[in-house]
Amino acid sequence: MVDHFAATLAETISQQEEPVLQGKRPKSRAMASKKTGLDEDYTGWQGIPALQKLHNLAVWLRSSLLHSDSWRDAVGLSLGIDNATRWSSWYRVIDNAIRKKVQMNQFLLEHGREFENTVLSGSDWDLLAKTHAFLEPFASATLYAEGKSSSVSQSLFLMDSLLFHYESAKAQYSHPGSMDTRMLHAIEMGWFVLDKYYTMTEDVPVYAAALLLDPSKRLAYIQKNWPRDWHETAVAGAQDIWMTEY
Repeated sequence: MVDHFAATLAETISQQEEPVLQGKRPKSRAMASKKTGLDEDYTGWQGIPALQKLHNLAVWLRSSLLHSDSWRDAVGLSLGIDNATRWSSWYRVIDNAIRKKVQMNQFLLEHGREFENTVLSGSDWDLLAKTHAFLEPFASATLYAEGKSSSVSQSLFLMDSLLFHYESAKAQYSHPGSMDTRMLHAIEMGWFVLDKYYTMTEDVPVYAAALLLDPSKRLAYIQKNWPRDWHETAVAGAQDIWMTEY
C-alpha cells in the first residue's frame, strides 16, 4: 500500500502540466467561508450528522461488554472509535463501517429503540463514502512518512501532493454535476490546517535544502511544482545552510 501510494503520487505530480501549487492558498477562515458560500460556524464532527451518529454508536459499544458482544456476533468486525489526537482514527472507523455496511444497517434496525437517532440514512452513507475516499491518501501518506524510506525531502513532497489532492477534491465538489457543500466546507477547513504547517517550513530552510540535495528531486522539482516567486528563497536558504554549516 505504501509503495503504491508513493508511486501514484510521484506519477500524479510528474504528469501535471502546471505547478502543483497554484499560487497562495486561503489565509483565513473568513476567506474560505466566502469562497464556498458557507458561514463561519464550524463545529467539527459534532456538526456532521453522519459522523456524530458513528461516534455515538462507537461510544455505546464501548459502554458495555453486552453491547460489544452483541455487535461482534452480528457484524463480525470491531468498529473502533474516533480519537481527538489522531485524525486517522476517523478514517479507520469509517473504513470499518463501509466494509460492514449491510450488517451494520441491519444491527441498527434490530436495535431501533436504542438507536432511534443513530440509524444512518442514504445521505449519511453518501457522505461517509466521500469522506473515506478523501481521507485515504492521508492514511497512506502517514504510513509512508513512518516507513523506512521516509526522509526530510519527502516531507514537502507529501505536503505538495496532499495540497494538490485538496485542490482536485475542491474542483470536483465545486462542479455543478457533483456539487457537495458539505465536502467543500470540510475541504476548506482542512486546507487551512495543512497550509498552516506548510507555511511553517518556510522558516526552516532545511526542508527546501533537502529537496535540492535529493537526487530524485533537485531544483527541477521546485521549478516545476512551486510558484516562481518561491524559487529564489528556497535556493538562497539552502546556500545559507551550506555556507554556515560547511
